[in-house]
Amino acid sequence: IVNVSATPGAYPLKLSFVYTDEQGHRAVDAQVITLLIYQLPQVEISFYRDPGMMMMYQPNMLPVQVMNLGKKTALLGNMKVTCGDAEVSSNIGLVGPLDVGMYFTLDPMVVPSQAGALDCEVVLNYTDDFNQARTISQVLSLEVMDAPPPEEFNPGMEGMPPVDMGSQA
Repeated sequence: IVNVSATPGAYPLKLSFVYTDEQGHRAVDAQVITLLIYQLPQVEISFYRDPGMMMMYQPNMLPVQVMNLGKKTALLGNMKVTCGDAEVSSNIGLVGPLDVGMYFTLDPMVVPSQAGALDCEVVLNYTDDFNQARTISQVLSLEVMDAPPPEEFNPGMEGMPPVDMGSQA
């Protein structure tokens, strides 16, 4: 456990063990241990407004955002949104450096194919202080309504009075 104000990096830590063996000889065993300190970005992934009720087979925009809640700029990679039983487009965006208190938005289009609960996973890639690839993942849940019957989409000619085409003379 280190102080939260510690700068990320690799720090040598020298430890010496002094002991006496069975014959009464004093011995010192010195070891150098490398202490790795890294700082994870503190971000929140959420909707920046209520996405509302979604309808099956209808395109819907997902108002997704990532916000930097940390005390320093976070350098982030791609943000990708995927949803279970739904077609998703325009769902990848490069975030880049995100200053303290700032946000990045992504508005993918989602076309759900089933009614009920729809879980969308947002995955944010970044490289940590030791150049290791890492991800942050958040699941956002939505509710999808059944599509109205087909006649509500295209009422057709039912109930319409006949059209008089006039007489041909």
